[in-house]
Amino acid sequence: MSTFHGESICERETARYQAAEDPREVEARIAEGLARLTAARRVGDSWYPPPAYVRRHVVEHAAAGGVLDERFVSEEFLPYVDAGRLRARTVLGAEKETGLRGRAESLARLWRRVAHAWDWDSPEANASALALWAACAGFPLEPTAEQRFWSPRWARWKLGVGEVLASQTAPVGAVSTAMLPDGRVVAVTGDADGVLRAWDLDTGDMVGRCMRGDGGAVLAVATAALLDGRVVAVTGSDDRTVRMWDLVSGRPVGKPHRGLANATSVAAATLEDGSTVAVTSHRGSVLRVWDMSTGRLIDTLATGLGRVLAVTTAALPDGRIVAVGGGRRGLSVWDLQRQLVDEYLVPDMGPVHGMAAGTLPDGRSVVVTSGRDRVRVWNVATGEVVADAPTGEEVSVSQVATAKLLDGRAVAVTSDWNRLTIRDLATGRVLVDPFISHAGALVAVATVGLPDGRAVAVTGGEVGKIRVWDLALAQSPGPVLMDRSVPVSAVATARLPDGRTVVVADGWDDTLRIRELGTGRPLVDWHAASGSATRAIATAVLPDGRAVVLAGAWDDMRYTDVLRVWQLPSAAILPISLGDTAGVDSITTTTLPDGSSVAVIGSRSGVHIRDLSTGRLISGPFAPPGGGANPVAAMVLPDGRTVAVTCGQTNAGVWELPSGRRLGKILTHGDAFALTTVVLPDGRAVAVTGGRDAAVRLWDIPTGRPVGEPMTGHGEGINAVAAAVLPGGRAVAVTGSHDATVRLWDLSAARPLGPPLRVPSPVTGVRIAEVNGRPVAVIAGDGLAVVSLSSGEE
Repeated sequence: MSTFHGESICERETARYQAAEDPREVEARIAEGLARLTAARRVGDSWYPPPAYVRRHVVEHAAAGGVLDERFVSEEFLPYVDAGRLRARTVLGAEKETGLRGRAESLARLWRRVAHAWDWDSPEANASALALWAACAGFPLEPTAEQRFWSPRWARWKLGVGEVLASQTAPVGAVSTAMLPDGRVVAVTGDADGVLRAWDLDTGDMVGRCMRGDGGAVLAVATAALLDGRVVAVTGSDDRTVRMWDLVSGRPVGKPHRGLANATSVAAATLEDGSTVAVTSHRGSVLRVWDMSTGRLIDTLATGLGRVLAVTTAALPDGRIVAVGGGRRGLSVWDLQRQLVDEYLVPDMGPVHGMAAGTLPDGRSVVVTSGRDRVRVWNVATGEVVADAPTGEEVSVSQVATAKLLDGRAVAVTSDWNRLTIRDLATGRVLVDPFISHAGALVAVATVGLPDGRAVAVTGGEVGKIRVWDLALAQSPGPVLMDRSVPVSAVATARLPDGRTVVVADGWDDTLRIRELGTGRPLVDWHAASGSATRAIATAVLPDGRAVVLAGAWDDMRYTDVLRVWQLPSAAILPISLGDTAGVDSITTTTLPDGSSVAVIGSRSGVHIRDLSTGRLISGPFAPPGGGANPVAAMVLPDGRTVAVTCGQTNAGVWELPSGRRLGKILTHGDAFALTTVVLPDGRAVAVTGGRDAAVRLWDIPTGRPVGEPMTGHGEGINAVAAAVLPGGRAVAVTGSHDATVRLWDLSAARPLGPPLRVPSPVTGVRIAEVNGRPVAVIAGDGLAVVSLSSGEE
């Protein structure tokens, strides 16, 4: 369609209005013209995506004209938008003259939660991800034409609080912030692969290039602006080096200093003469001082309090700049012009995990130390403890930073596992409920004041996500409040005698939750397992028609964990014990040739077969010697035989049931921890595996020989796999990965179907079931989601 030329509209509107109208009105008219263009995507039976110019620039014109509204922030257009440009013009928690109101404003807030995963080349994937995030937030969207393969029905999944700025594969172990010469505020992150990156806090885009050392994990990072305009980062790595980098050019400053003990804490300061130095702590009794303009070591400061575990810099009331080192015995304060100021001995100090400097509203200069069970605030000039706040006996605070809020309050921001806590700097009192991240531990935290006056925290953690937290918010407003679901360790589905299908989810709180598959409506919850019970469940239908679930439970008489059988959906416990759960890795159920329903239990001692009606051991253990049977699957072959498939390190193979006779060997090399079975449309029975190498493999049953080439696409290891034949006759597999994606595969053609579905956190389980004759995928992670499946041919 020749009218799909955004550039022509811009040229025409600009020429028409630039002589007589102000620039804001020109931009508004351009945006309105592009909006009409975007709305005309369907002509008859043909559908046209928005042109590239519209996708990339329309939000800029709309924002400049003050008309960025629901025409541009809608579920139809957002999958096509340039994520970085829209993020830069919609700031979470800040008021801007964008024109966003009501539903569009709420949708923009929601979109920013998933924008870090936006893919310019795959609007389909973007549309499905946005729909799933919306379902998690209780903000359902109408399905769009872009959702051909994945369409969420319902979700109870923790989104967490805090916006994901960027995501990478390597864990982030160090974070700092800086303002570049062009005014951009960036987060500077160092990761386990020894790479330093800078991320634009407005757009989420990486600034410049990766700064790569020798491969040692970055343990600490600090930044500073120099007199000559350069912005420099200094890092300490576990390859025993200290390095400095120019953040704009990405080039090293000076040569790396090798052969030192690992620098586990780094701070920077600008001295009275305008020079800028870095101070490093190496878990020894000295601090090292570096010239950040040259990378040269200029001084060594010896302490009298033993090992220094953390370091920061601060300004005293008389203007002197000091380095403060903290260790198990107290604090050492050094004037950076080489004079020891004082040392404060604290006999019960304990280990110091983090330090940061700040200023109280009354002007006092303080440092905050975080430790195993408390946060302390110290007056740097006197050594007086201003505040001493316990954190709780099970909470260990790892890192700390300070900030000043818009209302003038000075705060300390502490990270402890997956929580970010804001405390009043003068009292140590918690000001707001902790921010929660549900994507692993927060191991690094930094703060920065933005040009609009807001203070934000930036965190990095185990799963490689860099998050931004608006410190003025106790929790995010709008439709992105955290769902109160719990992480799911195992998931199964079952068909009840009345025809309903249910999801059975085993949560980390050892509670089994039963939900209607089609609606997510809760039926019953019950505490079944103890803290040491196996993280494996299975469902079955007994010969008398009762639907049951197999799960671990505490036996008060035997003082041990046992596998119990519970009736669905009432949660009535049946008088059936399937043995103890010691060493149990996986459970599945099947039917033997004689018609009996059995549990196939994989454990470190091998595979056991037990009658589901009585609990009687039928056969086993088999599949030793030399290791367990994790995972295990079972199926009835087309010729009527029943087999079990195992993928342990030394016992991978196909086993006839109930005899335990080995029929074939699967050459999985011990890296498969996801397994299922299916009969392909051509009659072949296959096992489908996934594992640490992120590849999906097919194996012939019963011979165990590989079928075709491995299928690849996931960025990290595969944690779960399910397979089925869809109503149209196509055999598919659904895989869930630690990379927080779910993929659909055509097993006959050995290729992926459609784009991946991005989910809020790593996937721990998947199942395929039916709702009203339509296939759905059940996805488990930090919650549950049920998504309609399509092969793209309907």
